[in-house]
Amino acid sequence: MIGWLRLGPRWDEVPLAAIDLEATGLDPQHDQILSIAMVPIEQGAICWGQRWCEHTRPLVHERTRSTAVTIHGILPGEAAQARPLAEALEHFWSLVRGRVLIVHCAALDVALLRQAAKSLGHPTPTFRYVDTME
Repeated sequence: MIGWLRLGPRWDEVPLAAIDLEATGLDPQHDQILSIAMVPIEQGAICWGQRWCEHTRPLVHERTRSTAVTIHGILPGEAAQARPLAEALEHFWSLVRGRVLIVHCAALDVALLRQAAKSLGHPTPTFRYVDTME
């Protein structure tokens, strides 16, 4: 995580990306990413026209908790027809490369991203982020 005082440049001089993940549940060791979204922020301005959101197909088909479906609204059939997680993550990393990520509840989303990389046999991704909950 980054403390803005230690970052150096002003926040509006840093390329940012607000991100959000939806998952099958709240346990990064067992649950999987179902959706990835990001909106770039340049010079303090939200670049809405460059936003990206994609449902992902989990690596292992498992039952999504009904409470999770109530929160994110992604039905199991939608996830089964979605883009494979590996492809979606590859595209996601290309979009956020060089940006500081703005994450709400980083304890979950960062852990899900790292666990997904591990499950795919990829190196643990390194990135800078700010948690809106801290």
